[in-house]
Amino acid sequence: MGMIVKTGFWYDGGPQARRCVEGGLGNFVIGVTSAKDAALCREKKMYFMIPDMLDQGTFEIGGPYFRNAAKEDVEAMKADPKAEIAKISEAGGEYFGGLSMLHEYGGLVYWPREYLTPSSPDSVYGREGSGPCFRYLDEAGDLVEAKEIYLRNLRKVVAKNKSIGGSQTILICSSMLHKYHLEAGIDMPGLEIFPGDVYMSIAALRGAARAHGREFAAFSAMICQGGCYSIEELWFKKHKLSLYYSYMSGADIVATQYGAFDLEVRRTAHSLLEDKPFGVKNRRVREHVKTVMDFFEFCKSHPRPGGGPKVSLGILHGNLDGN
Repeated sequence: MGMIVKTGFWYDGGPQARRCVEGGLGNFVIGVTSAKDAALCREKKMYFMIPDMLDQGTFEIGGPYFRNAAKEDVEAMKADPKAEIAKISEAGGEYFGGLSMLHEYGGLVYWPREYLTPSSPDSVYGREGSGPCFRYLDEAGDLVEAKEIYLRNLRKVVAKNKSIGGSQTILICSSMLHKYHLEAGIDMPGLEIFPGDVYMSIAALRGAARAHGREFAAFSAMICQGGCYSIEELWFKKHKLSLYYSYMSGADIVATQYGAFDLEVRRTAHSLLEDKPFGVKNRRVREHVKTVMDFFEFCKSHPRPGGGPKVSLGILHGNLDGN
């Protein structure tokens, strides 16, 4: 009998993550930011992680993926993050999964330049809006140097997260750089599905995880990257396929990014098309949640055998392959 996949929702901390726990939306949630909510997760038998707390440009607590946390939670983390994480870990017990950190870090390789901030120490602001604050990578003369620069920067952030109590860290992004993330000290690699080729990216993710003997995660980024310009039949089919394909691919965590309580229709990734999102009573939101809960029930009734899927074709990820 294999392990049941952990599935649920990913939020940026605070009330929405708590509502996922209270509503029993799966058996996993990212977004818990207090010992009180951690204790609730333990009571409800829901696995959880703390969202990315740090601004990656400044290392200050209160980064974009911690923005929805309650003010008192943010202040407690700022005052003594190590002590606060220890309280959360103790309250959550076996259901505490560590820090969900460094979302989209691989974007340093493929993002537009305007998403980033110069690498000079006096620059502390990232792109305009609510996105992450990452610095430009220094220029490199060749691929060997480029890899070392990437790893050197990443190791600093990993060390910072582990120094404040990140005994288990997960890095989620849509790149194929997972083997380098593991080399830099990440405990669990995670894929944000949709921006890239899901077949090749999951193959790279699974291969890297197997090489290091680690579990891996897949996150359906339906709201940000999954074609949220038209939330209709095709959109729901894509969401459903992303969950079940991740299950078939062997992911240990399969979760959906946002959407449990509202859905936004966007003109671009950072611009709303409508003044108000679809609310919790809207049929689109209800169907979105039903897809996740149907998948959760499927995972409970279909535990997978250990060892991951058997495959008949392997794709070599070459040394210093830039893909």
